[in-house]
Formats: sequence, structure tokens, C-alpha cells
Amino acid sequence: MLHVKTRFLLTVGVAKLAGITKTHVSLNWLVAQGNVVPIPGAKSPEQAEEFKGALGWRLTDEEVTELRSLASKIKSVIGFPVEKL
Repeated sequence: MLHVKTRFLLTVGVAKLAGITKTHVSLNWLVAQGNVVPIPGAKSPEQAEEFKGALGWRLTDEEVTELRSLASKIKSVIGFPVEKL
């Protein structure tokens, strides 16, 4: 199993390569699953703007596959198995 910090660092790496934030990558990856609708709870206008940055673009198929592969190596925390994504 990959340590959560390792996954975080790899997500940051994808974000840096694309010139976007890790929040954008994370939300966009969730949308790319096809069966997940993320509902981020913005607590400020700034957070709403940050979340909005995940829209209007897509991760490449390779990036989605890489992040999905990384996610599959992390033990589910809440009991939702990654392979169901």
C-alpha cells in the first residue's frame, strides 16, 4: 500500500506539470470516474473560486489511469473500495 503522503506528492506532481492546483487535479479526477459527483463544500468565496478551477478541462486518459492506479494501492479509509470507482 502506498502511504497517503506519497499519493499526495504524486497528485501535486501532476498538478505542477499541468500548471494547476492539487485541488483542481483531485476534483477533476473524481469527475473523470464517471460514477462520482463531487460536492465540495465551499466555506468562502475564495474556496468556491478554487473549486470552479476543476471545471472546463479534463485530465488526460494517462493521468486518470495513473491516479487511479495510485488510488488502488491505498487502503480505503471509509470503507468504500477504490475498485468500485
